[in-house]
Amino acid sequence: MLKTLFGGNAKWQSPNADDRLTAAAELAADDDNLKTLATSDTDARVRAVAVARVTDVATLKRAHDDTDADVREAAAKAWAACLNGAITSDLPLAVVAAAIKEDSPIAAK
Repeated sequence: MLKTLFGGNAKWQSPNADDRLTAAAELAADDDNLKTLATSDTDARVRAVAVARVTDVATLKRAHDDTDADVREAAAKAWAACLNGAITSDLPLAVVAAAIKEDSPIAAK
């Protein structure tokens, strides 16, 4: 609130990628701003850090098809955690099947 009053941007909105990396490490796993960083940040490092922490299934689906290999790897590891019960969401069978399909990264399998 104070940043809004005094004109500053939140870290996750900073033009500096290092600030956004810090924000990705600090935001809550279910924060919508973390989901935004995971799917649409311009820096792949930021997307990878955010994806590794996000718990939203839709966000993980989008990250699985990211153009950057590190982001896809982070998504695969997050899917693996999801499938191992670390994320407490009910996954549709189609999501489980997609995560363990034959051409999925080793981390997902």
